[in-house]
Amino acid sequence: MSHVIAEPLTPSEASARVREVRPYSFLGLVISFVGICALGSALMALGAGIWIAIVGLEAVQGAITRMSRVPINDIRNAAHEVQMVFYGVTAASFVGFGLATLAFAWLRGGKDWRIPLAWNEAAGWPSRRGQIVLVASALAYLVVAGFGIKLIYPQFQTWFFVPTTAAGLVLSFVTVVILAPLVEELIFRGWIYTSLRQSFGVWPAIAITAAIFALVHMDPTRLYPLLIFIPGLMLTIIREKNGSAKASFYAHAAYNFLAWIIVLTVGNS
Repeated sequence: MSHVIAEPLTPSEASARVREVRPYSFLGLVISFVGICALGSALMALGAGIWIAIVGLEAVQGAITRMSRVPINDIRNAAHEVQMVFYGVTAASFVGFGLATLAFAWLRGGKDWRIPLAWNEAAGWPSRRGQIVLVASALAYLVVAGFGIKLIYPQFQTWFFVPTTAAGLVLSFVTVVILAPLVEELIFRGWIYTSLRQSFGVWPAIAITAAIFALVHMDPTRLYPLLIFIPGLMLTIIREKNGSAKASFYAHAAYNFLAWIIVLTVGNS
């Protein structure tokens, strides 16, 4: 018996298949996104409760005590209890919102749930040389942007919570390098961009998606979203060029891994 191997979809083929699965309007996107946020919040609370039960109430009480004495983002005072609670709850939030997004994709597409999320094989853009250029560009951007932000806001290290224990290191890697890119790509370059592209066209959708992605990373200084906007723009372009959110997930994971290594290096130096 011979087996036929499916070829990756081109961007135009992927877009055509998206149109086959009940395309939704901007209003539909807004309503569904509210639903995802509501379900995601409920699942996040459930996951956080399970995690707290696993690590134990004593560890949580210890973390609360320490966090009441020092800023949660103080990289030199990240005790074991704080790290376990912080990264565990953060991971639970990503898992909750990821499951909520998958649930809405299944409700909309059924067995074709991957289509509204553009979760198909990438079309192979960029080439191997292009991938090297993207990684080098991401590294250069992280370094240059880091120095630039440091000049404007010297306390920028408070944005990052650096693990100092083995358990914290593992949890931070899973959260930052795997869960965050996966869930954010499903939501932003998958669910949101797919709908915006149908309603507004390619380039307006790219710009709007990158802007929303930056805004959800808002911090008290209002500087962090500026740092995030350019990577968000590039990730959305990668998603468009490949017709696949898988491609932007791989790029996002690589970018976060580089950022994770830099934060660990700076935080422990």
